[in-house]
Amino acid sequence: MYTKDDIRRYFRVLNRTEQTSLCGLFLCKLVILVQRFCHLIQHKGLSQLSKSKLKELTARKAKDVIVFANGPSLRDLDFTKVKELTDSGEYDLIVVNSFASKAIAQYGIVPFAGIFNDPAHYGGCPDHPLASQFQEDIDTMNEFNIPTIVPYRYVRKSKFNNTVPICGFRDVYSQNVSNIHKPTGFYGLTAFYALALAMHLKYQNIYVCGYDNSYFKSFGVDMNNEKYLQDEHFYDDESLSRRWMPTDLYGKTCDMFYDTYRHFMYLEKIAQLCPREVKIWNIAKTTYTDAFPRNFDLDIYK
Repeated sequence: MYTKDDIRRYFRVLNRTEQTSLCGLFLCKLVILVQRFCHLIQHKGLSQLSKSKLKELTARKAKDVIVFANGPSLRDLDFTKVKELTDSGEYDLIVVNSFASKAIAQYGIVPFAGIFNDPAHYGGCPDHPLASQFQEDIDTMNEFNIPTIVPYRYVRKSKFNNTVPICGFRDVYSQNVSNIHKPTGFYGLTAFYALALAMHLKYQNIYVCGYDNSYFKSFGVDMNNEKYLQDEHFYDDESLSRRWMPTDLYGKTCDMFYDTYRHFMYLEKIAQLCPREVKIWNIAKTTYTDAFPRNFDLDIYK
């Protein structure tokens, strides 16, 4: 009798070898096809609400947008200048996870929209050491009534007041990277959905920062073969303790670096399949990401 962990381990290896194994490729596509069908049937009632809410956002958006992931390159920015840009009405700001609560508390920047795709924000990790931060994120989004992008599967558990549901199903074989009513062709990283939202809303220029993919630099394995990572969000205290990565959840070291590879691969996929009328610019001064052309025209640096 296979346990859940046995099945998880099997599909983790299968997913790693699917690009070279014909059998693996077929099985992966078959599993995704079945999951996709079940997902859309289960959540079909949310489709119209999603379209209505996104149409409202489209009607009041600016021409251009700044999209922040939470990588350390954001430390190069002067958030007073970022606030001036967003307050001018010429630029919107789309953020992920805890940026909103940090930015409002410290700099008074109110984002146009925030995206939350971590189960911890929906009660999935009650013992998480950052549970109080997650609650602060929810309270902040509700207090300022910020539109909150929530994947279908979390809508019923969501405590966000101004919820904007999106499909949120990942079909890595799909060529769709910009229509968030449909399954998207990348895995479920919150920062990828932020880019997809910006493309879906048809901003003319999308300026991204914090997509650094530099976390692998703090990865290590201790003398007991326990893997660890130190979070390096731009707002993290550098003295924070290591975050341990249990093998049953994160896999072996090869899985971690395969995951790193996919971060770069899907950013490249997004760059290649981005709608032609949309331009994505990387405004980070320090980054490992080369998928998007660089642009330093915005006056937002220290």
